Amino acid sequence: MVDIAEFYNVKVFKKACEDYLLKTEWNLINVFPMLDLAFKYSLEDLKKSLLDFVSKNLSVFLKCDKFQDLSHSIVYDIIKSNENTVRQEELFEMVFKRAEKQALEKQKSDKNLNEAIICFLPFEMMKEELSVFLQFIKFHMMNHEFIMTFVGKIFISFKSYHNSIFSKQLFSIFW
Repeated sequence: MVDIAEFYNVKVFKKACEDYLLKTEWNLINVFPMLDLAFKYSLEDLKKSLLDFVSKNLSVFLKCDKFQDLSHSIVYDIIKSNENTVRQEELFEMVFKRAEKQALEKQKSDKNLNEAIICFLPFEMMKEELSVFLQFIKFHMMNHEFIMTFVGKIFISFKSYHNSIFSKQLFSIFW
């Protein structure tokens, strides 16, 4: 119905649809398609209601596989609306995993990439994806042990990945 209201630009009908949807009791099954709908049609009251539900259920919401498939703009608003949560570690870890998944999927889908670019591409895409969200992550609120283990592993992975690529490139040049 919202689709029809939007197509024919009937604002009263669109608002009536939004008001009806606002009566819904949110859960981890219906929240994902409703987030898509709210963002697609700029249903601001619905967005606010859904983001409130997400904030109240952040830990379980972030662990849902469907979180990984949300659009960039939806994830942006979720991260922004939860920037002051005490669960910064969960927020960062899930955003990181989402960025990693998005980069790998993009790499697989782009058939026109040449070999030289392919080895650096996932990290560059992840960096690009993460840079938008990092402004909302409060690293100073994180548990120091988490930073040393999770963030440290990421740094070591990046470093060893780039070193192994560099070694392979050197090997191919001289042999």
